[in-house]
Amino acid sequence: MLAVIESEKAFERIDCNTEPKWTQFINCAYLSGQWADVFVDLRRPVEATRFARRSISAAADQNWARREALSHTALARAALTRRDLDGALRAAHRVVDLSTTVESSRCIAAVRDLRSRISPYRTVTSACEFDDRAREALTRGSLN
Repeated sequence: MLAVIESEKAFERIDCNTEPKWTQFINCAYLSGQWADVFVDLRRPVEATRFARRSISAAADQNWARREALSHTALARAALTRRDLDGALRAAHRVVDLSTTVESSRCIAAVRDLRSRISPYRTVTSACEFDDRAREALTRGSLN
């Protein structure tokens, strides 16, 4: 957690007016999304959820659908870690919704990843419905 705190302090010291243009994508939505992914990988769903929600909020404020989709992916994965299938499916459906609005190979990979992670629950009707919806979106090319 110390690394998170230190990175946030460093981020607060940045003067966006003096930074190179190519770094402008690094903002609260991006940084929080990265930390959400880290905590998902560390199997720390509480922290992952907190950072994913922060990223989702900031990305939604900026109409940054790709980042929002990727952070909903982290939220879904954190929910699966907690064995909260309903929460995971809510987030996973949002990933599909957002992914259909952008052209992103990372979003396509995120939908495929969630299909795989949710596949052990396919005997549950809502999980099967998500899988059908995601497969259809991937197949018909709704996800660019």
